Amino acid sequence: MVFAKANGIPFPRPKRSWNDELREWRDGRRAQGLLVPDHYPSKADRPDYTQDVGAVARPGERRHMTGPQPTDEIARWVAKYLRERPRGERASKRGYDAWARGVEGAPWASRFDKYGGWSVVLTAARSSL
Repeated sequence: MVFAKANGIPFPRPKRSWNDELREWRDGRRAQGLLVPDHYPSKADRPDYTQDVGAVARPGERRHMTGPQPTDEIARWVAKYLRERPRGERASKRGYDAWARGVEGAPWASRFDKYGGWSVVLTAARSSL
């Protein structure tokens, strides 16, 4: 709700319909001489959110990897973690995430869930060593 208010996005108040809010928002824009869209823009007219944000990213911000990744690629990241972790340190999901924070392009361990979870990916990574 805070985001909606800060950005002038209509947010239904109690006992008011979405259509009433939308009508009020449109009337307000018309009164200010602003464009009032009739519908959402087509996909071709929307900004390209796939572009690298580069230097404008906030400190510590990472782009999420999108789309399915092959299990062998995920396993290669975990194998790299296994080779680079300190000697005697037990391999863990938490340890992997700590390592991934400092490695460009390394996926977060939460991404492993769609491949069967940490233990499945760890087993695949160990078999590739």
